[in-house]
Amino acid sequence: MAQAIERAIQENRSLAVEAGTGVGKSFAYLVPSLLLGVPSRKRIVVSTHTLSLQDQLISKDLPALEGLIPEPFVAQVAKGRGNYLSPRRLDVAMDVLFSSSDMSELMVDLRRLDEWAQQTQYGVRQEVQPVPTADAWEQVQSEHGNCFGSACSYFEGGCHYYDAKRRLESADLIVVNHSLLVADLLLRSKGFGLIPSYDVVILDEAHKFIDVAVEHFGERMSRRILQLHLNRLVNPKTRKGILDRIKNADRARRLCQSAKGESDRFFDRVMNYVGGEHKSRLLGEGAGFENTLSMVLNDLGSEMEELRVGDRSLEEAMELTNIGKRTQELASTISWILKTDDEGFVYWAEAGRSKFHVEINARPLDVSQQLKDTLFEFADTVVATSATLSVGGQTGLTPFMRDAGMEQGESLSLGSPFDYRKNVRIRVPTWLEEPNNSDEYAHSVADATLDYIKRSEGGAFVLCTSYAFMNKIYGRIAEHLERLRFPTLVQGGPLPRGAMVEAFQEDRRSVLFGTASFWEGVDVPGDALRMIVITRLPFPVPTAPLFKARAKKMRERGENDFAELSLPEAIIRFKQGFGRLVRTESDKGTIVVMDTRIVTKSYGRKFLKALPDCQVIQD
Repeated sequence: MAQAIERAIQENRSLAVEAGTGVGKSFAYLVPSLLLGVPSRKRIVVSTHTLSLQDQLISKDLPALEGLIPEPFVAQVAKGRGNYLSPRRLDVAMDVLFSSSDMSELMVDLRRLDEWAQQTQYGVRQEVQPVPTADAWEQVQSEHGNCFGSACSYFEGGCHYYDAKRRLESADLIVVNHSLLVADLLLRSKGFGLIPSYDVVILDEAHKFIDVAVEHFGERMSRRILQLHLNRLVNPKTRKGILDRIKNADRARRLCQSAKGESDRFFDRVMNYVGGEHKSRLLGEGAGFENTLSMVLNDLGSEMEELRVGDRSLEEAMELTNIGKRTQELASTISWILKTDDEGFVYWAEAGRSKFHVEINARPLDVSQQLKDTLFEFADTVVATSATLSVGGQTGLTPFMRDAGMEQGESLSLGSPFDYRKNVRIRVPTWLEEPNNSDEYAHSVADATLDYIKRSEGGAFVLCTSYAFMNKIYGRIAEHLERLRFPTLVQGGPLPRGAMVEAFQEDRRSVLFGTASFWEGVDVPGDALRMIVITRLPFPVPTAPLFKARAKKMRERGENDFAELSLPEAIIRFKQGFGRLVRTESDKGTIVVMDTRIVTKSYGRKFLKALPDCQVIQD
């Protein structure tokens, strides 16, 4: 893998590498990149999907290479601007908002941020524990439109954002996440950039990069996004919004209240249109949304632009300008989504678990051309790597490379050095029915899951494809698990994902119930994880708007959407879930697949063929 990457960098070519667990992907791309890049002044960008991999690169892998690479190198992490504290904005917040008698949550957080600011070196939000509220951080974060630049007294030193930018300019290697990289591509195409220019881009966890690109090249507007924005202007709880403290802003405050009312009415109509919680529906002709919301937001934005004129401090004038433009941008986003006139996009509305999680969306069906025009134009070499880029068979990495816009690149597929035949068993309880939506089926899966948990004495992940099915299974066996003293962790509870994994590792009898986010990016090496129960083959939801639109396009072209879209997506997700079990050479365990289609259907056997060689036992 390292030799292939070396050639790609030397010859300014692109390369896709699927490399199984244990290959040592990070060293395989870091070593040739640094050996070639540092002497020739080629800047390297490494992009990941998860924070855990970023932390591994910065705190473990790169420090390990410092004494081995002949020439010294500088590596830095780049974060989005909103992650940095603005000392000037903190000063303004403390001067304008601070009241010694005010003990609201906002003021408590601001006091805590002020104390932290006196001692922080990098001024990054993630350093603050406990995490500050969104309201408090929004008062003090660095913002593009609310920045004095070189006119600021902190510009030459003390501004954490510009200090970080200077460090990046001197870096040989920059670690970013996929979201920041795609945001940089969008701005760079307009003549700007969030990070310094680069020559080599390494996409690790590349199987998620296209999804991130689709999200960023699209648009989204939700009730929550709009509510947070309008509460920043007029906050009914704290009465310390921007317009609450601005003189002669009565009309702007009235417009803001009008916008809040119109927002509620608009998103209530969206909720009615989709038919209730946890539902979605395509937008288009007949949606029946009269867009009075954009009109009110545009009026509010214009009023704020006018307010900046007059007896205003420089801080007030800049904040009014910034927030006015942002308000008009939100209006434009809503108008653009509701037009639904670009055939290359799919438009839909959806509702989540509460009235705040209602949104309208627009996503491109294909981002390959956008990536060709940006990523592959801005970098001489792009290397994409993951353990799950293909579904096996003759097509290899071709589908991924096509979707990523890198058809002209080369590919390499490498297996894992681990002995899966010796260390992993796949068990399929063939007495189960094929998956269906009945309670009886869910109860059968739950009973079988409990039996396997008893056999393994815990140490198990139970991976589900939906919250509803997970809750059915857990509800059926929760009391039994408690009586048998198996500590249980269930996604959707009070603990975030990272804390759930830490708690799981503390007791070898633990059982963790999880959905989508636990199928990948979770690393539990050693004896703590000995069994993974996959309750159902992870086919994409056929009614999901983006998937539905892509499938329709494929059928119109005479292609088989099941074989070429649904099945590949399911196999790659299945490989990700399988990959949670064996993380080191000595790891051992069992994969239980409750879905009997994996041995009874011809397409089911493709799931097994995509895995390393394992013993399959039909129970």
